[in-house]
Amino acid sequence: MKEPDTPASPSGTISRAHLIAGVWREIEASLKARNLADALELTQQFVCPPATLPRWSQRLEAVFKKEGRLGDLVEFFWARRGTLLPDMFAVGLFMKLCRKAECYERFRVPLDDWLRANPAPARSSSEFAHLHRFTDLARGQKIDFCRIKYREWPELKGVPSLCAIEAFAECTRISPSVAKYLFDRRSDRQIPYPRWLEGLTRSEAIKHVCMDSQALAGLRTAQFDPRQIVGYPNFDELVDAGAARSFFASLEAPNGLLLVTLHGAHTYFAIECFKRIVRDGIVMTRAGTSSSNRIGVDSGRHAAGFRAFKALREGKVLLMAADVPARQSVTVSVMGLPIDLADGAPMIAYEARCGTVFYTMIRDGDRFVPRFETGPVPDRTEAFPQFRERWFAFYAAQVEQIFRGDPGSITLAHFWPLRFQQFYDCLPSPVTSGKRREAPQSAAP
Repeated sequence: MKEPDTPASPSGTISRAHLIAGVWREIEASLKARNLADALELTQQFVCPPATLPRWSQRLEAVFKKEGRLGDLVEFFWARRGTLLPDMFAVGLFMKLCRKAECYERFRVPLDDWLRANPAPARSSSEFAHLHRFTDLARGQKIDFCRIKYREWPELKGVPSLCAIEAFAECTRISPSVAKYLFDRRSDRQIPYPRWLEGLTRSEAIKHVCMDSQALAGLRTAQFDPRQIVGYPNFDELVDAGAARSFFASLEAPNGLLLVTLHGAHTYFAIECFKRIVRDGIVMTRAGTSSSNRIGVDSGRHAAGFRAFKALREGKVLLMAADVPARQSVTVSVMGLPIDLADGAPMIAYEARCGTVFYTMIRDGDRFVPRFETGPVPDRTEAFPQFRERWFAFYAAQVEQIFRGDPGSITLAHFWPLRFQQFYDCLPSPVTSGKRREAPQSAAP
């Protein structure tokens, strides 16, 4: 396997990052000069193959929007639908661009007709192709997106079984660069790549169904039952409730307890399990309004922190994901990558002087069971910077155990897949000056 290029060679060759920046400058200059043909010619290397799209989609939209050219970008996608639209992330991005360009109704029926002609195996869902990545789609577009994604999978309606969900792995794809990064760093060096990838792909299929069904549930009306498209899996069938109750019963929290998790380990099961079993438990979320059992950070970071502190001082149990970025962040090394994380979790634990536990759900045969590890407790003589450093060392080690461990316990969510993908450049040979080329496919491990 060819190793990824370094940012700059010893001989002083221009780095790939500089070449990519040069391509974007040429695209912007061509759009400003109203030279649309050259701009689109240069753009092609960022969208073909569609595996490159998740990394560049935001910039692509911003550049064309700035010059009032979103409609031309929509036409560009449609003209290349044979290459792009079998990929569900590209479908979601196409819908998003249509909405921004106010032309979705023009393409809605042609898009549906074209996709109906493609059987399910010809369409793939990468780790990025779910509704949590397209929250700004219109309500009808979200429904259309899921109808397209799950059309050939009627067994996923209602309350799908684990077997039905894992069959959806047939259409689930892991980006080759992400797969290589994780496989090269796995703890079990004996597991062969095909078996490892099968486990991760099945885990991703579960993630897709859970995320999309949760997003659709918020669109329910008297006339629309989202379970007619895709339903949330049978929680009682998939989660070992007995093991979960034993786990939570073993927790001692006379001074409150902070449970921390991450977005890369079946978080939806962990949260649902916590809600069902922990009496008076509180979940801290980034979005959403606050309630008696939820703290929404978006409504005010300082207010959320104070409420969390108060709940812990009252002896309650608080659950939060600690892998979130923020303007004021701490750089932590995870899997050899520098990751900027908010220091909210260690700050809350330090101020409340409470215990901390790392909590996730991991795969155990055909069920999921809780995994936990007791974390650092602030020492009364310890300054916050020292505790924060100690706490993040613990948290990073736990996260690494997940990503290096059983692929069936890994889900590629939040910012993690983009960070893993970024290690290997998605654009091997950026071309400037309007030269035509075909972007080569990324190599699989």
